[in-house]
Amino acid sequence: MCVFASLEFNTVFSSNAHVLEMKIVNYIRTLALNHRQLKNLIAELDQGLPGDLPLHCTVRWLSKGQVLSRFFELLDTVKLFMEEKDNDYPELSDLKWIMDQAFLVDMLCHLDRLNLNLQGKLKMLPDLVQSVFAFVNKLKLFKAHIQKGDLTHFPTLPKANIVFSTLKHVKSKHRSVLTDTHVKELLRVATTEYKPDLKRIVQGKECQKSH
Repeated sequence: MCVFASLEFNTVFSSNAHVLEMKIVNYIRTLALNHRQLKNLIAELDQGLPGDLPLHCTVRWLSKGQVLSRFFELLDTVKLFMEEKDNDYPELSDLKWIMDQAFLVDMLCHLDRLNLNLQGKLKMLPDLVQSVFAFVNKLKLFKAHIQKGDLTHFPTLPKANIVFSTLKHVKSKHRSVLTDTHVKELLRVATTEYKPDLKRIVQGKECQKSH
């Protein structure tokens, strides 16, 4: 069965769906050294990514959507950071888990729009009821589309396959001799947009030979 079709609305929206992300975010943001090191790692990778993880506000539940969205954007970097801290979480390498989180990010985005639509002093009760029922019908449409593999309303989901496609290529049967450490380093190279100045490096080597 297509992995998209296997997504379960109830499972993804369970109370524990975002616990791991919040645990990792708190581990990074509540310790000044960790926070500084993550920001330095993001800058070092130079992938045009957001420069930081936001801190979750427990008062506003919609802030979870903002935190999860940023977490997903920085997923590769966060995974690398946690591994360097000897804090390896298998979920961060699990395709099903990542698909669920990508789905949750998109759904919280839709819920945020609904929330904004329900706000306003001039909103009457019939207007609010109509907005809620329209959203319920939209959910049914979303589910039907996902089961058909149509991800028009879920732009984050396709991104979840990028790292795993790279991993599959790097650790194929032709590269079975690679260790997990090798794979980690290759993934780091494969997912960065950094382009070294080879000409300058070669010139530097030539200068060293002349001594």
